[in-house]
Amino acid sequence: MKSEQAKPLQVAAQHAAKWCMEKLEMKEGGYGKNHEHSDSERAALHVAHSIAVCEIARLQLDVDGR
Repeated sequence: MKSEQAKPLQVAAQHAAKWCMEKLEMKEGGYGKNHEHSDSERAALHVAHSIAVCEIARLQLDVDGR
């Protein structure tokens, strides 16, 4: 993949990782509701964050042109 193709994807993965972390740090749930995240919601957010971080690292090789 070319650098100019990889950079927007990497930025999107960075936004996804940040969004997951923000949701994990919230004590009162998003989407206009007052609730604690359930165990399954927290697990899903952790998995999504991990996938996004892996994509950021994988795309860095393409961004750097390696």
